[in-house]
Amino acid sequence: MISKLTTQDLFDLLERNRDYGWLPDRREFAIDELIKRLDQNEPDINLLVDILSYDLSILRQKAICFITKNSSKWTDAQINCLIQMMLQRVSEERIDDLDDWLPLIEGPLNKKWKQWASVQSLKGFLKWSTWKCEKFIIQVLNHVDVSRYPYKGEDLLPLLLDEEYYGIASVARERLIQDIKHIKISPSFLVDIAFTFEEVKQEFFVNFVQENKKKFIPILPELINKLWNRISRNDKPNLLNYRWDAQKVKKAQDFVREQVLGTLLWPEVCQMISIEKVFSLLSHEQIELQAFAFAQRLIETMQPDINKIDLEKIVHFTHVRQAEVRRIARNWLVQVINQLDEDKLIALVETEWEDTRHWMFGYLKTLSDEQVTSRLIYGLLDSSYPEVQQFAKEMVQIYPTRIDVTELMIHASESPSLEVQAYALELANRARWNIQTFKQMTYFFRKVLFYVGGSRQLKKRVFELFQVLGMISSELGEQILSMLSDVIRTSGKQHFEKMLWIIVQIQRKYPQLKNRSIMIKS
Repeated sequence: MISKLTTQDLFDLLERNRDYGWLPDRREFAIDELIKRLDQNEPDINLLVDILSYDLSILRQKAICFITKNSSKWTDAQINCLIQMMLQRVSEERIDDLDDWLPLIEGPLNKKWKQWASVQSLKGFLKWSTWKCEKFIIQVLNHVDVSRYPYKGEDLLPLLLDEEYYGIASVARERLIQDIKHIKISPSFLVDIAFTFEEVKQEFFVNFVQENKKKFIPILPELINKLWNRISRNDKPNLLNYRWDAQKVKKAQDFVREQVLGTLLWPEVCQMISIEKVFSLLSHEQIELQAFAFAQRLIETMQPDINKIDLEKIVHFTHVRQAEVRRIARNWLVQVINQLDEDKLIALVETEWEDTRHWMFGYLKTLSDEQVTSRLIYGLLDSSYPEVQQFAKEMVQIYPTRIDVTELMIHASESPSLEVQAYALELANRARWNIQTFKQMTYFFRKVLFYVGGSRQLKKRVFELFQVLGMISSELGEQILSMLSDVIRTSGKQHFEKMLWIIVQIQRKYPQLKNRSIMIKS
């Protein structure tokens, strides 16, 4: 009757027994029967691994005793098959107490286990790692033979970064030091082990890199750039089993910045990090005081060749929030300011920061006549800042021979700013007036006169200008009469008398224009 029970029936019996509370006699029966079914010379390896993996310690211990007693009778092929299946089982399912297997790898399976132990095989163990597996994982790690199973630094990373089991990380560090000559180390791997908030791991990283710096020379540029990017982004690294909070991230970033980049790799950092990256860090909106001091120290040490820096980037840094960054950028510009074209000079003035704006005002006033162009004046006049618009007017007074007043008037008339439009009318008294000039200003005049909500002061100045222009020539008088004829039909009483008076004055001077029909609203 018992012989008709399959091994699955026996395992089912154990499961049912677990559900209803352990009944010693049934449990012992199932356990003994499972062990009896293992042939001492040619055991069923699948069944043996099932028993070794079952989450009942007493059953696992029986299997371990069976292996210890009989493995000397087995062939190498049988033992190798057993070890392979044990490793495969761990990678596929959780085994809560791997430390129960320690007597096997320290005893009867020791020699063969060493042949199979590899860093890659430990990935499966860590996948289901619990506190009962630490000793087993360490034992396997100690047996790794890098010449038989080569591995990369990344394969060791989960062990090095293990936060829960100190012993695993400690042995992994020893393994890395021991195998350093035989394994490939990538910049990404070094970045991941550098970015840590634990002092023990920080100390290890510094010593490790210091001792192997010559080996890392080919990858130092990429390593430094990756470390720089990590401290610049305020991001959380993608590390195994880490639960990062803001405090841990800050500790890791401070370590990388101050001890790794700022001390360990400082000479290389000064040579390999571009000045643009330093300025980007300096101008970061959320930069901390320590990072700011680090970037300042870096700039002072680097002493960059300003001629090799993109001028647009220097100009950009004169507009950032940090006053110290703006000051440094301005000091650099002094060395290359003759290389700046009108657009860059205008960009320097067009800023919300008064220190940069006033610094540029002072420089522009020192320009020679040949350096001042209409393009520069137009650009200043087009500014959105009233102070810059006013400065443009001052520049016109300082350099009167460099500006064509008529062209400046036409340009100012196209501005959306009422202040600049008013300036256009100020210039009108000094402009050269003819039919062509008047036609170029026609849109401006109509905009001022027809816009119901427009400035009364501007309208008043236009009428005053028309009064003068109408006396210059009959051609201009005719143009003004034509425009006023359109305006007077739609305007209110407020300016009616003024317009009528201008019309009468023009027709008196040029009788030939008296026949021109003027439609007046009743």
